[in-house]
Amino acid sequence: MSEKRMQDQFTIAVVDDNPAILKLVAKILCRQGYRVLEAGCGAEALDAAEQHCKPVDLLLTDVDMPGMDGVSLSREVRERWPGTKVVFMSGGATPDSVGGEPFLSKPFALRELMTLVDDCLHSSRLACRAVGVSP
Repeated sequence: MSEKRMQDQFTIAVVDDNPAILKLVAKILCRQGYRVLEAGCGAEALDAAEQHCKPVDLLLTDVDMPGMDGVSLSREVRERWPGTKVVFMSGGATPDSVGGEPFLSKPFALRELMTLVDDCLHSSRLACRAVGVSP
């Protein structure tokens, strides 16, 4: 099966309260062949995931958002859909603030985003490595 066809099987929920970042990340992932659900907040993300016909494979969420923050959102998502993998991104928070979960520091390079997303989605483990974060 082609790489694009394999990616087409994955759905990623991208959540960020900054519309420019949300649109840019979603566009990048769509161009790579992923199905993308966009949400500007945690509540929107949960609604989109509920209404989506297939499971969400990866939650890519900002840490600091008004209302439900990314950590709370990830807990809710994992409670409802235990197999969903999570990657956090932030311009202000640190990897320590998300308990060592996969993390991207904003701004990040396209290569960093794609490496981490690909590693997480193609890993059989629930955890995946963080890009640019020392253990």
